Amino acid sequence: METNKVITYSLLAQIRNSGNFVNSSIEIFVPIVKYALYKLLTQSKVYKGASITEISEWIHQYFSLDFPSAVLEKVLLTIGQEINTSDELKLQVYRDGSFWIKNYSFEEFNDVYETNRQQVELVQTMFKQFCDINGVKKDSYSTIYDFINLNKLKISNYLANRGCNVNGSKFSLEAQFVEYFRNIPGCYEVIRKIYLGSILSCYISEYEPQDKIVSDVELLFDTNFIVSLLDLNTPESTTTCRQLLKLASKFGYSLRVLKETIKETTDLLLKKAEYFDKSFLPKLINPEDIYNACERRNLNRNDLERIADNLENILVTEYNILQIPYTVKYQNMAKNSTEYAEFKKIRNTDFAALHDITALYYVREKRGKKKIKHFEDVNCWFVNNAINHDNSDYVGNKLKGYQSEIIRADELLCVLWFIKPDHYCPVKVDK
Repeated sequence: METNKVITYSLLAQIRNSGNFVNSSIEIFVPIVKYALYKLLTQSKVYKGASITEISEWIHQYFSLDFPSAVLEKVLLTIGQEINTSDELKLQVYRDGSFWIKNYSFEEFNDVYETNRQQVELVQTMFKQFCDINGVKKDSYSTIYDFINLNKLKISNYLANRGCNVNGSKFSLEAQFVEYFRNIPGCYEVIRKIYLGSILSCYISEYEPQDKIVSDVELLFDTNFIVSLLDLNTPESTTTCRQLLKLASKFGYSLRVLKETIKETTDLLLKKAEYFDKSFLPKLINPEDIYNACERRNLNRNDLERIADNLENILVTEYNILQIPYTVKYQNMAKNSTEYAEFKKIRNTDFAALHDITALYYVREKRGKKKIKHFEDVNCWFVNNAINHDNSDYVGNKLKGYQSEIIRADELLCVLWFIKPDHYCPVKVDK
């Protein structure tokens, strides 16, 4: 598995240096996904699937990278834009997450991958010889990946000060490592690519958050996000929300929910419980309905009531999401706003409309009542997971050129993953 990561690092550096895939964080992963698709087609003869998670498994097998579904979907859409024509759709990803591939083999990166794999295997053999020569314990660094990843700062320092004896660095193990491979034809370039790939894996995006900024960011979750988090939506939706929560926690984000959101979610669950035995059609019509999740998980009316009664405690103990109890100030602002009047036309109840606008005013207060242009300057988001995005579209249209107060869970997950893919932890949800 570690060898796969070394190949990935080497490949990332080659892609980055080729000049062909440097326009965005998405494009640098295109060759990796293309190679996984090539293997999927040639080895399993699979040309369509019920979920793009099937592609994720091939990416993990060959590159030891765990792609969140929301991220993989964006990469696949980028590939689709590249290879699809007006006459033929060669790669199609459907709204339900299923995919279809037609008349395209994805062979263009096969030779590149194989070359990198052979080079890495050779360098790995040479690294074992280096360890034997210099008395490096084999359990200290099982692969060259471990050595480079753990010592990249010292390697960087030696490269920057080569020829200077800085605190004895000229004779350090890292210096010996660099000089050993520098004298082996063909190997040094491979080492350089692995080193650059190691850096890229941590700093793949142009934006690198600072600790102070990260620790100040707050995520305020909407009702639909909470429902998905509780695995009362589709498995894919639940996976996205739980992945986002784990990644946001690693970034040090604060996780919050309004008391009105807890009330709205509780009322929704109790209403679903009340009509549990009378609601057959929603299970057939809407795959995102709570009743569908109950059938999938074998939950009954009592289970929904239990979740509703313990909702606040579940959010705190299982997900570290804390309630914001004092919201009168933001409610008063919301009631007197033009947005409240507009949202009453969009949302199904006045309470739901007031809830959304209260959340918006909370976010605006946290942002210092300023319009913000750049993602990295935002310190608070209202996060939803709704399929019907009328609310966020309405707010977004009012803030063209600036960051909206509302962001979808899948969009935020993509941004955070591209900033720090190594921080991502895969989450599995039972189908």
